[in-house]
Amino acid sequence: MLHRFTIASNEGSRILWEQLKGKKVKTNDGQGVGEIKEIVQNYIRLEKGIVNKDKSWVPKYLVDAYDGKVLWLVISNDDLGRGYSYTTEPNAEQHTHDFKAFKATPYGQKQSSFRISSRTYA
Repeated sequence: MLHRFTIASNEGSRILWEQLKGKKVKTNDGQGVGEIKEIVQNYIRLEKGIVNKDKSWVPKYLVDAYDGKVLWLVISNDDLGRGYSYTTEPNAEQHTHDFKAFKATPYGQKQSSFRISSRTYA
């Protein structure tokens, strides 16, 4: 079962987001970018690695779908590394700035609605 997301609200479904802790995250090109460790208003904190863990914050608006095991992002791994991943949680102003810029990208144009919801596809 595939849960498709349309993203842009700050909060979203709290129960759904909290259920994603511990789940793997991959980019649209299939690259693993970590496991969800923390979820806050606008961001997801990921950790990757066993000993020296890489920690990053990724905005929720990059989420595309959840297939029951993996949370998929709408962007590629290369693009994630070019400005959508942070080592510390960004402030609200940074989120607003980045979200406006994202909406002008092909990825942002792909998102048909910017209201958090979850749709299920069989």
